[in-house]
Amino acid sequence: MAIMQKLGEVIDKDEVMERVDGDIELLMEMIELFITDYPKLMSKIKNAIIQKDSRELERNAHTIKGSVGNFAADSVYGIALSLEIMGRNDDMTDAEEAYAKLEREMERLIQAFDILRKEVDL
Repeated sequence: MAIMQKLGEVIDKDEVMERVDGDIELLMEMIELFITDYPKLMSKIKNAIIQKDSRELERNAHTIKGSVGNFAADSVYGIALSLEIMGRNDDMTDAEEAYAKLEREMERLIQAFDILRKEVDL
């Protein structure tokens, strides 16, 4: 029960399953692609913040936002949206703090994916 609650705090499993029309294989493929791609995107976001490159921040935050949106991961989505807006508005005042939050939530998302994958293997 506690494990499922943890999963529910990060992603809305029912909504995710609806988005993939109940296709578990498709969902697992999407998760694997995300796990492969997200470190590169996180690195690009971090570098954009370090270099004060608002356009690059906007572009990469938008990409990660779209990716996590597929998984109904509202917390991660919201933080990525905030970073995207910071980039769009060329106001990176709180970008480092937002990035730190994004890292923490991304870690929780990856843990939720692990739980989901184990559940599918049962």
